[in-house]
Amino acid sequence: MKKILIMVVALVALSFSHAMAAGTITGSSEYSGENNMIITYTITFDAAAASFNDVPLDHIIKTRGAAELQTIFGGGWYLHKVESFYVATVVTADCDLYLWSYKADGLDILGGNGVDKVDADTNFTIYPATSSQPLTGRELIDIDNNAVNSASHLLRLHLYR
Repeated sequence: MKKILIMVVALVALSFSHAMAAGTITGSSEYSGENNMIITYTITFDAAAASFNDVPLDHIIKTRGAAELQTIFGGGWYLHKVESFYVATVVTADCDLYLWSYKADGLDILGGNGVDKVDADTNFTIYPATSSQPLTGRELIDIDNNAVNSASHLLRLHLYR
């Protein structure tokens, strides 16, 4: 019985430390007219590993319920641009931003335009390579090459329909 209890406690501790090692992403959405919307994501990298897990676009909005998810990602919204802002605890200079397609092709929706656009002292506006398909919410936000523990960064996705 003690062995089982020890194994359960160890598994819980390991899963908690893994969750804490992932960093966090939070966000909000706001409408700017009937056909325009801005989704703001605040990303905080892990305190020990300077990383965060790739996160689907709809992840931060799921807490608002299925009706709003359907409104946002079921309503034919397209990506117009992404704004990248540095904040108080800055990331490593020239990090890379990717927005991976949910499809099997795994293409970067930004088409490489996000390379070196997450920066420590410069804000950027990034345009997608193509806007030929609506977003589904399952696209993954991915930032590579950060080495600063607990760094934060702000992304604003401008959508239209």
